Amino acid sequence: MSWWTEIDFKKVFNILDNKVFYLFLGTALSVLGQAIYSWLRKPKLKISEDIAITGDNHGIRAKIINNGYTAAINCTGMISVENVEKDDIAENKDAYVKRNVFRPLKDLGLCWAHIGNPFTFTINAKSPGILDWFIFDKQENLLIFPTEKGFEPPRVFLKAYKKYRGEIVVSAENCSPRNRRFEIDCSSDELLKWLS
Repeated sequence: MSWWTEIDFKKVFNILDNKVFYLFLGTALSVLGQAIYSWLRKPKLKISEDIAITGDNHGIRAKIINNGYTAAINCTGMISVENVEKDDIAENKDAYVKRNVFRPLKDLGLCWAHIGNPFTFTINAKSPGILDWFIFDKQENLLIFPTEKGFEPPRVFLKAYKKYRGEIVVSAENCSPRNRRFEIDCSSDELLKWLS
């Protein structure tokens, strides 16, 4: 008689079934735990209600806060201004967007208000980053928007004679984007109003 005929295969399969079940259960719980841990620890960007107004020309800066527990890597800021028409653009030889080569102001990169005006910026956990948004030149009655590299040269000059509506979007490599809608009204004491 051989040794394999003496083995109770039902017991062996029951033991193996239990071990395989617990192996799969342990693996599933481990993967689920890692997913929950990653979700809890990821960066959480927020576009703050607070805006910074700097200088005589009213430089408007948006405060972006990372409320998460890890750094938001390579954050970028984009702006879209929806109700701009060709006649809203003020001619300026230095600006990229001109009236004769008009294009919609959609998904335009902004720069961070840090040394060198970088296009991408890492916001550490529980820290803010400041995004250059636009300048309101009261003397010339113009709104000046930067490029990804800053205001020298600017992207576009808009005449500040009407309300402009749009959206600002901030995203990073390792978290989902955040957006807020806004209205710019240069005739009001409240230059910028959040719509969402």
